[in-house]
Amino acid sequence: MSNIYKFLCKVQDTFQDANGVTVHTDIKVAPGYRPGDLLELRKPDGSVVQIESGLVSYFPTPEAVFSEPGFDPPLAFFFKGLTKAEIPVDTEIWQLVEHQIPKDVKHRYFERIVND
Repeated sequence: MSNIYKFLCKVQDTFQDANGVTVHTDIKVAPGYRPGDLLELRKPDGSVVQIESGLVSYFPTPEAVFSEPGFDPPLAFFFKGLTKAEIPVDTEIWQLVEHQIPKDVKHRYFERIVND
C-alpha cells in the first residue's frame, strides 16, 4: 500500500539562511495545509524528498503597502536541514493526504485529511 499525496504548488524562488531554506511558491493559500504536515518535494530531475515543513507568513510593512497597494505575498514554506541547491526552481510540492498501513501490521491506524 502506498501513501496518497495531492499537488499543492511549484517552487518559484528559494532563500538560504543559517537555519534552512525559505521557499516561495506560485500560490497565495494552501487550503488544508497545516505547518508540520508531511510534504513531498518532487524535483525536476525526478528525485523525491519527504520532509516536514514550517509555514512562513509575510506581513507587509506600512511602507510596502503605500508603495505597492496591491502587494500580496506568495505562500512560503520553511525547510530545516536542506540547502538552496537541494530545492531547485520548478520543484513540485505535494501534501500527504492519506497514509495507509499494510494489512499484515497488527495495529492499524488510518488517518484521512478532508479538505472542506
